[in-house]
Amino acid sequence: MLHIRVVCPPTLTPTVLDILRGQPGVTNVARHTAVVVEPAGDIVTADVAREATSQLLDSLRTAGAEERGSIVLLELDTALGRSVESALLASPRVEDDAIIHQRHHRSRCGRYRHRARHGSHP
Repeated sequence: MLHIRVVCPPTLTPTVLDILRGQPGVTNVARHTAVVVEPAGDIVTADVAREATSQLLDSLRTAGAEERGSIVLLELDTALGRSVESALLASPRVEDDAIIHQRHHRSRCGRYRHRARHGSHP
């Protein structure tokens, strides 16, 4: 499981929530309203099955979450609970542990941004 944190302007929060709620493999969706000071905005968090992450990131990027805010993925060592188990069962199945590949790329403003890169565990 991974933990995702999306920082976004309040106008984008309903869209981010809809994407997270509609994605199989996502659970523990939470909204923290007006808690980000710079840039001002909301935080939306969730736990997501690794296999569902690539599709989720594509949807969030298409909605503008990356351009208008930020997306952070954190690897979870342990995640317990019925909702976690349900999310894992609902996520897309792959033969091996899913790998999220996003390369370093140069943004339009000339800075390098690191994209999430997680591999499978032994």
